[in-house]
Amino acid sequence: MQAVRVLRELRYKTDCVKNNELTIKPAYVICLKDVPLSAYHAVKVCFHSKKQFGYEPEIICAGWKNPFIKNFGKDCSENQDAAQICRELGALTVKTLDGRKNEGGWLKVIIDYVGGSSDPVIFCPTMLYSLYLEREESFSPKRIPEAESLNAYFYCPEEYIVDMAQLYNGKGLAGGLPLLSEIAAMHAYLYRNENTAPFEKKLSLKAKRAAEWLESHYPLYISGSFMSAPFQYLRMYFAQKNSKRKISEDLRLFLKEWKEDISSPL
Repeated sequence: MQAVRVLRELRYKTDCVKNNELTIKPAYVICLKDVPLSAYHAVKVCFHSKKQFGYEPEIICAGWKNPFIKNFGKDCSENQDAAQICRELGALTVKTLDGRKNEGGWLKVIIDYVGGSSDPVIFCPTMLYSLYLEREESFSPKRIPEAESLNAYFYCPEEYIVDMAQLYNGKGLAGGLPLLSEIAAMHAYLYRNENTAPFEKKLSLKAKRAAEWLESHYPLYISGSFMSAPFQYLRMYFAQKNSKRKISEDLRLFLKEWKEDISSPL
């Protein structure tokens, strides 16, 4: 319930859809962060772009093999994982970019690849990362002075926290601990991170107290240090390390649903 209170206010809402149709014709669609669901969103946007405009934009999958993914037994990086899901869902043109090669991370490699184009780009983050990514993208002209600003839009539909806990990296199998840690970290990043555009909106008292409570109980992703919450980390590690088969089965079920749902309204 604390996490739900925070997410109700710390999220960005879709700004490129009206009456279940795209309001712009995207040249690129970006998939990143919460890999499986972001990939599904990206492919769905591409389907509707082709339906409306007769054109399927290129999907860019940006990411890297971070320590948590490596430790939890993932055999490939985030961008490779996302690209595979996009292809399974029917995407024809998919590009993978390594977000750790340049200063500025995932955003810098996307800006470099787009090459200063003013054509619309649609980011497809999950609800959890939507506001953080929007703030980081808005800050890009100051953080990366030599880079051109993107003509960026965001597609980030409503989600249920139960689904979020079940799917991404098997979070449900670790009691939702990684998810709760990330929600706590989002609050910390948005209000204290020097690499994002300032977020000046004041949270309601209930949401602020909920965010502070999550920060104190689930600090792992805020510091990024194993020692900030060793028992929490070990619980996550063994839950996911020993449950690869169940995690894979969950993803297969979602992929089956998504394939049937690609053509549903945006």
